Amino acid sequence: MFVTPAAIQSVPDLKDGETSTWEARCKRCGLCCFEKGIDGKGKIITTQVPCRHLDIHTRLCQVYNHRQQIEYDCIKLTPETIAQLAWLPESCAYRQ
Repeated sequence: MFVTPAAIQSVPDLKDGETSTWEARCKRCGLCCFEKGIDGKGKIITTQVPCRHLDIHTRLCQVYNHRQQIEYDCIKLTPETIAQLAWLPESCAYRQ
């Protein structure tokens, strides 16, 4: 099973300043934008295959403003969804 969570999504129900603060947490590691797999023991692994829209040098999404419309499996990261995403690394700034 592979999923391709692509980049970070703003939180539309937050005020503009709060949305900017939320998105500013991202450290641009890009790990959320690499395909994930589940090995035979049920462990989630991050592959070396990035989302086709991730610039691997800058670690920025090339279609950021429209990523949810362009990439069907781009997952919206919000304060509510972070705890439910087992594939998101503990080192992710959104988990801090």
